Parts: sequence; C-alpha cells; structure tokens
Amino acid sequence: MNFCDVQQSSSGYKSAGQSQILREFSSLKINDQRHYCAPGTRLNDKPKTQLWKVSNAAHMKEKCNIRGVLEATAHISRGPRGVGQMRKIVSDLPAVDKWKWLSVQRDDYNLQDFQTKYDNAKFYIIKAVSEDDIHKSIKYNVWSSTPYGNSKVNAAFLETQDETSEVDTACPIFLFYSVRVTESGQFVGVAEMIGKVDFAKDLNFWQTDDWNGFFPVMWHIIKDIPNTRLRHITIERNNKKPVTHTRDMQEIGLQQGLEMLKIFKDYTATTSILDDFSFYEKREQLLMAKRNKPASY
Repeated sequence: MNFCDVQQSSSGYKSAGQSQILREFSSLKINDQRHYCAPGTRLNDKPKTQLWKVSNAAHMKEKCNIRGVLEATAHISRGPRGVGQMRKIVSDLPAVDKWKWLSVQRDDYNLQDFQTKYDNAKFYIIKAVSEDDIHKSIKYNVWSSTPYGNSKVNAAFLETQDETSEVDTACPIFLFYSVRVTESGQFVGVAEMIGKVDFAKDLNFWQTDDWNGFFPVMWHIIKDIPNTRLRHITIERNNKKPVTHTRDMQEIGLQQGLEMLKIFKDYTATTSILDDFSFYEKREQLLMAKRNKPASY
C-alpha cells in the first residue's frame, strides 16, 4: 500500500484529507475521489501514562482541571453533545469551523449512494475504550485493537482478498463502532477496513498505550444511533445476544450486518461525534503535550 508524501499536522501525524490510498478490494468505486490519511513518522513513540478512568457524566466534572477542560487521559463515553451540563465545560473551545484545515468534512460521510446490499461481506462490532479514539480514527483514518483483535481482522482481510481475486467481486469488511462503557447507549458510525494490519508500527495518540500495530480504515457513516434501534438484531454465534451487548471484535453474520448497514444509513440523527470535534481536538492537544512533557526527576 502506497501513501502519498504530505505535510504533517502539528501532532506529527497526517490527518484525513491529506493523502489518498488506492483501495483495490474495498466497497468503493475506483473513481471515488475522497481522500484518506496515513500515519506519519514517530510511530513508535509510546510513553507510558497514568490513566484516569471516567465512565459517566457525574465523574467527568471531578476530572476537570481549573480551566474546566477534562483531564486529557480520562476515558469518556460521549462528548459534550451528549450531556447538557458538559456544554459549559467546552464553551471556551474553538468553533467547529476552526478545524476545517483537517479536511474532515461532513459532506464526506452519510452519503445517499452508500451501498447496503452485498452478496458477500464481513461485519464486526468495535468497542472503543473512549470516544477520543473514535475521533482519532476519523481524523487519521486508522484503527487498532488488541493483539487478538488485530490478528482476527487481519486474517479476515487476507481471506477477503483471496476471495475477491477468485470471483472478481469485492468482499468488504465493515466495522460498527460504539464505546465500551455501558453509559454510551449508542453506536456512532460505520467504517470499512481497507488494508491489512501493520504489526511492526505503533501509534502513540490512542487514549491508552495498550494497542500495538494499526490498519487503515475509511469512515462511511458518522451519526449517533441509539441502541434501541438495534437491540432486536441478535448474534447466533454469541448465544443470540443483541448486537448492543457484545464484546469487541465480535463478528456478526451477513444478514444481521446488512440489516445494520441499512439502519445506519436510513436513521435520521440529530447529533454525531463531528459535533464534538473541537472538543476532542483540544483533548488530543492536551494528551500529546502531557505525553511529550520531559519526565521530572
């Protein structure tokens, strides 16, 4: 896979819209002109950091610093769009139009011509540790999981490449994203795995430093979809549990996956993580500053 040489962002990584990947085995048509990102340099710089785990709005306030900004390493299930009182905390953050340079534009997602019918496709449920990581996935078009999770989807990707070569029909791999903590109560979007896992390189901008390797993704749908819209869909291979109550990297069947794709496309949402991008941009800046701060002795 070849990445374009592009200018790096201030964080040292290339953000969405700054390079393009030729997606030979994806669901996209060859003439799709949207752009995708690639990780830049400094990929192995992953210092250890102490985590403050925050799982609900009541605890969020306690983890704010004197300027009212959440501690950068806290785990949160949803940004200020989801909790009314939290909107005051980010009142001093830049407006959404301040991050247009990222080329993360709403018009690139939730497209009307997004395909939801496939004869062959694979589907997985993603349980992110924090919504911060979903922000970074959208911004940098990458994802990472546990060693088991990365190996699982990498094997699936290589298998779909073989199948595509044999029958000349794309077999895309779709990932349905939600946040691991139960307070989330929603899914936040759909991305597609568009390349194999690079096990040799790590990214140091994730909310924890537990993840090794990464793989490129492309986001198709970004919207908040309540669990109530999806609870009726169950997974045979997971004791018929609903898709809203499952573990990370749980594979779901073709029919269930196609039904979820259609729900994600058709649902009229009033909010999405894009509403909170400025909030997460600020948190990423604070996190990187914290991790890059020289250790005191």
